[in-house]
Amino acid sequence: MSADRFPASEWTTPRLRLRLFTEADVTPLVDTCNDPTIHYFLPHLPQPYTVGDAHDFLERAATAWQDGRAQWAIADVKTNEYLGSIGVPRVQPGYSSCEIGYLLAPWARNRGLATEAVTSVTSFLFTYGIARSELHIALPNIASQRVALGAGYWRDGQLRGAITLEDGQRHERIIYSRLPDDPPGPAMRVLPDLPQGVLRDDRVVLRPLHPQDASALFAHFGLAESWRTSVPPIPPSRDSVDALCRYRAADQWLSGVTARMAIIDADTGAIAGSISLNLAGSMPTEAMIGYGLNREHRGLGLATRAVRLVTRWAFSIGFSRVCAGTTETNTQSQAVLRRAGFTPEGVRRKILPSPDGGWINDILWSRLVDDA
Repeated sequence: MSADRFPASEWTTPRLRLRLFTEADVTPLVDTCNDPTIHYFLPHLPQPYTVGDAHDFLERAATAWQDGRAQWAIADVKTNEYLGSIGVPRVQPGYSSCEIGYLLAPWARNRGLATEAVTSVTSFLFTYGIARSELHIALPNIASQRVALGAGYWRDGQLRGAITLEDGQRHERIIYSRLPDDPPGPAMRVLPDLPQGVLRDDRVVLRPLHPQDASALFAHFGLAESWRTSVPPIPPSRDSVDALCRYRAADQWLSGVTARMAIIDADTGAIAGSISLNLAGSMPTEAMIGYGLNREHRGLGLATRAVRLVTRWAFSIGFSRVCAGTTETNTQSQAVLRRAGFTPEGVRRKILPSPDGGWINDILWSRLVDDA
């Protein structure tokens, strides 16, 4: 069988039936394509999506096999109920490569079914000569990025401004790929999810950023003492903080760049600030911590507790060295690091840009995995 032709096949997985479409799929297909989440990421779909649109799709799905593409309904293995769609909209025979596209009905989400479907279809394609399978995912689509990683796809990079979503903005398109000889199972991540989703002690809870955190974090990031020592030292906009909380922080975590967390006061449930663990330079065993608190939460020991929690987590996931930097005048942050067991290593001269266009010295601190 050549790489540009696939048989119109049906098969089952432990929980799914990958099958051809039937007339019974029309109503659930309409309901799925009218879901706001689907429309946000696929704005080219007719809105509202009608029964006529569904019939047109079924006709195209039935003929896709004739020109080297493929299209399946994702169905429940026991009830045959429609749960979503998956297909191969693009094949490059000369390169033995293809792209998989999929969508899941609202009632089928958050159960790992999309990952199961993508994994199974990928194996099918490899059986018929495909040497590289790709997933093209809009950067804000964090759920789909998790599907890709769960199905063993590796992040290759991104195409800037390559896709327009329902908000009318141009967004990056993330390219994930899988090859036949890639190791089985989920792709390895430099920064895995937190255990049980949080880090905590009796006074502080650390968790990933949520979209609803934007207002509290905008107030925090907008403090002069916060943005003036950031790189670059520019006051954040509300739109940039909204995007950070909605999807950019999650994307950075999945891509292994930064694990950014909200610091929650365990007594009140209020957001006290934020803390991040960042890859540091080219050394795969070194990470860097950055943190900050709202003014009303300073002096309570919350930052020290947060730094200790993140440092322990960093060591548990394979880092052997965690570092941090403070300006020479930031004595409060220096005290936090000392209490958290960090040691000053020296001054890096004129390494941080200042708001006035000059440069600021930075004190480098570190803690090692085998420090007492």
